Amino acid sequence: MLASAESAKPVKYCYEPMIFFSDGNEPLKGVLGGIPYPIIWVDLFNGKSLEQAEDKLVRRMSVEPSDLKVYCEAFLDEHAARINRPYIAGGQDPQFSAVPARHQERLARLREYIENERHREVEIQKSEDVSNQDGEALNDADRAQILKTIANSSGEIQSPTSTEDV
Repeated sequence: MLASAESAKPVKYCYEPMIFFSDGNEPLKGVLGGIPYPIIWVDLFNGKSLEQAEDKLVRRMSVEPSDLKVYCEAFLDEHAARINRPYIAGGQDPQFSAVPARHQERLARLREYIENERHREVEIQKSEDVSNQDGEALNDADRAQILKTIANSSGEIQSPTSTEDV
């Protein structure tokens, strides 16, 4: 996305150009099942003499945004079964506004799961509501008194020492 934005940026805005670098590919824990992933970064210290000297010393060369864009497209095509193309839902750029069908399905399943959990939570809350004979909710003092009565009559349950124990 950044390489595309840099390539399409109008000159009249006078922003400093983004300077892209690539440090090759590395397997990243939890990313693409161990398939080497591109390490790409933008130099935010562009123009600083120390950083430029270091880049020259270690022979770190910047990459053209257009070349980076071609590489990223090829990487995404190669791993299409495991990774979604980046997008901005509702965005204006047709290249990056389409939500991939596979991701739409995942989002729908997540929404369904969340809704089911909310419904389940409501049902649990309803089943946990303790009511007395008149259908009114019991307060802590009433609960403590009921437990004390049960304990005294059966001899098996210990009476709580405070309402926090209830």
